[in-house]
Amino acid sequence: MKRTAKFYLMALAALVSCAREAPETAFKMVDVTFSVSTDGVRSTLSDHAVLFTDGEDQVGIYDNIQGFLNTPRTVSGNSIDAQVTEGAAHFYSLYPYDAASSISGSTLSTALPAVQEATPGSFDPAANLSIAYTTIEEMSLNFKNVGALVQFTLDEDDVRSITFMGNNGERIAGKVSIDYNGGTPTVTASDISVTMKHADGTVMARGDTYYFVVAPVTFSRGITFVINKTDGTFATRATRTSVTFDRNRFVKLGTMSGLSFDNDLYAAFTAGATIEIAGIAYNKADFSGSGEIQALDSDADSELGAAISGKQRIVFLSGSAKFTNSSTVYVQKTVVLVKRYPSSPEAVVLSPGANTALQGGSLVMKGVSLDNTTYNNYYCNNQGYDGDFGSLHFDSCSLTLAKPLYYMNKPAFGINSLRFVNCSINLKANLQVINAAATTAMDAYKDIVFENNVVYSSAVRNAQILNYANAASQTNASADVWTGKESIRNNIFYNITSTNGLFRHFKLTLLEVGGNIYNPASSNAASKTYYLFSDTQDKAVIHNYGDVVYGLGGTATWIYSGNGYGQPAGVANALSNEAEDPFESFDTTTGAYTLKAAYKTYGPQNK
Repeated sequence: MKRTAKFYLMALAALVSCAREAPETAFKMVDVTFSVSTDGVRSTLSDHAVLFTDGEDQVGIYDNIQGFLNTPRTVSGNSIDAQVTEGAAHFYSLYPYDAASSISGSTLSTALPAVQEATPGSFDPAANLSIAYTTIEEMSLNFKNVGALVQFTLDEDDVRSITFMGNNGERIAGKVSIDYNGGTPTVTASDISVTMKHADGTVMARGDTYYFVVAPVTFSRGITFVINKTDGTFATRATRTSVTFDRNRFVKLGTMSGLSFDNDLYAAFTAGATIEIAGIAYNKADFSGSGEIQALDSDADSELGAAISGKQRIVFLSGSAKFTNSSTVYVQKTVVLVKRYPSSPEAVVLSPGANTALQGGSLVMKGVSLDNTTYNNYYCNNQGYDGDFGSLHFDSCSLTLAKPLYYMNKPAFGINSLRFVNCSINLKANLQVINAAATTAMDAYKDIVFENNVVYSSAVRNAQILNYANAASQTNASADVWTGKESIRNNIFYNITSTNGLFRHFKLTLLEVGGNIYNPASSNAASKTYYLFSDTQDKAVIHNYGDVVYGLGGTATWIYSGNGYGQPAGVANALSNEAEDPFESFDTTTGAYTLKAAYKTYGPQNK
């Protein structure tokens, strides 16, 4: 097969300047041909020239009149044939082609996969981003590598996946913004780790060499690898010194061998490994005070409240009995609760006997099961505290709720960062998971992430994830202080309706929605995904990537936006009922499910 020289990373495309949307008929398209080249192979890459596959690799083209020209273009030989807008003078190109990409000025928004296909002797082609720019006078696209390559050789059997991350929360993948920057691209990323594995679940080959693609960054506290085996055990390898990964460079880390495998996160953490929880990195350097790192077993230490109330703690939990608190727990600093043995089928269960008062700092959980059906009251609130709470995060947790998880009764305050990722949420009643109905300061909610979760019930429930009820009386309604961002991506809502909207907010600077599956189970309730109250909401910051709904009953509807202030761009506001059920099966007792092949890109992408 003929190949043409291409970047060591990949050819990514960006768009020049955004033009307002107009009907296609308003533009005349003309045929053009771009020549293709690369920025050359640097000396450190001399034995690793990366090539375009002639007639197969596709790029995106962007011009300064329409922006993204949403048609993939194939690299053929040393050229690309395309159609662009008549009169366009500037052009960007992105490899690989991304239908969900966008551009503003010289900055392209796309994705650098946080889960990359393990490719012996190479890297995942979908991660090998590169970007090019040219003018109408030149018509020559010179692609620039965007990322850095991390090379290692694996000398272990039965390895299912390897995760790479920095020890200080450096962002290296996920949603990325790439500024062409005059030919020296710079990257801003969203995720703090990259996981390499085979999509089909097979093991990585011993003796082979693999490459991560990551955004260029300086890792100020060093780096961590977590190597996971098929039996659920894992090993870590970490460095502590600062290291810089430059764009368009290989970083060669040698051979991974002689590792000690266990499934004890406490041991790994105390040995220096970094743990990622809901997109945030935690390292033992963050818990340097006496007694701040603990391990508790519920069979001997079932009272958890005394260990964490008013204290800075990361606690690794294990045991078959339930952890409880007989009196109010006061969270005033950073409290992190982690399932010590993540591969154990035995659940670590928190069964509260009293409320948890959030009075500062953060409350973070990973791998924990929270069951508040016995206590049957709000799990946490702002009792005795006037102020914003920092972070309330749940990662890979199982939440069984008969009452709201959190209730805020102070008008002027809220939660700065609210994240649910990879969670199973079983609703036992019609309820609001986070009840912020009393607040008039929704600007306090700066970071809302709800991704890769399954929300379900054994019967149809009318629910909200974030409830806000005060439409007009906003503390900062007229001030230019709105910095809130919300992501509602790749979730399942089964037996769930939402007549008032799953997410209610006043105003946002970014709203991303997509990959969700709604199954209201033949209910006749009219449901919606979100409701934005501000009549000055900028609709251009609402990015919609498409959801599906099945099971609408009677005259029921499912719409994205509950009013005209938040109408999504690029898609219809109302979802159409799917012709077939996306699920092969769904267990409404446990939340376990199987999706049909056509819907595998919807719902949680962490399996």
